[in-house]
Amino acid sequence: MISPPKNRSGSFLRRTRGQLASAALVLASMLSAAESRADDAQDAPVPIQLQYHVLPTCPDEAAFLTELRARSERIRRANAGEAAYSASVTVQERRLGVAGDVEVRDVDGRAAHRHLDGQRCLEVVRALALVIALDAVGAASVPPSPTPEPPPAPPTPPPAPSWPRAGLPPPPSSVPPSPPAPPPPSAAPPSLNRRWAPMAMAQGGARVGVAPSVMPSGSVALGVDREGAGLDASIVVGVSYSSVDVAGAGDTVAFRLASAFVDGCAARAPFGPRVVLMPCARLEGGYHFAEVVPGAFGTAGHPWFAGGLVAWLRVPIAAGFFGSLAIGAEVPFTPADFKEQGAKSSLFTSPPVTGSINLGGGVSFP
Repeated sequence: MISPPKNRSGSFLRRTRGQLASAALVLASMLSAAESRADDAQDAPVPIQLQYHVLPTCPDEAAFLTELRARSERIRRANAGEAAYSASVTVQERRLGVAGDVEVRDVDGRAAHRHLDGQRCLEVVRALALVIALDAVGAASVPPSPTPEPPPAPPTPPPAPSWPRAGLPPPPSSVPPSPPAPPPPSAAPPSLNRRWAPMAMAQGGARVGVAPSVMPSGSVALGVDREGAGLDASIVVGVSYSSVDVAGAGDTVAFRLASAFVDGCAARAPFGPRVVLMPCARLEGGYHFAEVVPGAFGTAGHPWFAGGLVAWLRVPIAAGFFGSLAIGAEVPFTPADFKEQGAKSSLFTSPPVTGSINLGGGVSFP
């Protein structure tokens, strides 16, 4: 007897269901592992190498790192020799505020640059910290700034594509962005004024050591000024006139000094929140004479040549105008020795060092 064929469909379905269950378990394990690796990568710390060059009135480097960590706890300082994200921060003074620049570079060598202008160093530094945190960690994990910001400024057009990071918002509205500049060479800080700008000024003050008493003086000058690009310099050319009447042995003697001077300043440094100190070398030449007044008889005189140092203090006011204070000390190359007619003793002899102080103002044409 031939037996009818057995029905194998049930056995096949049971084997198929077992294989599908095994495949589903394997797939679920793979997806769980991938999600775990993604979460680990998202929470991984971000080492940063920081270069921080700012004004003395700005927050120090430790405070800047605190600002970064306030925006993301994943940010930490890189260890020596560790492949890390790098950021170079520079803040310099401008005539009407401060300018901040940041250059960032990821571990693959891709670089970007951002320039910010503001009235106060603190707000510029906070904005630069937010820019770095957004770029290094990503906008999704950066909380809002921990401190309140000033009211938002009017909308500004988006900056040119010198910041090639996808998905980054523009800088905070309290610090409106200026047109981006190309990244400067690594050996020199970003410049504020890369060309010579003409300026004019006038001053009034006093001189000592040129007459027996303090001699009132006045001066006018023209010059050129340059900031940044590896050179902070000024050249000033001016004329000065000083005069004082001194009572002598029965007569009144008028001392006069008419001169021209040249000041060369090759450096400048912050001297307070808004004051800039400029040490300068001075050369002066003119004519120094004394005469009996009234009548101008008994006149004596000789050429006057001197050299020395002048400390200029400049304070920006608004729209290119500035106030100035100049304190100088000079050594006469041709010291004076005036004698009154008929007298054996000298009426006045120049000391080894003369001094001057002048206060005034001027305007620079950027």
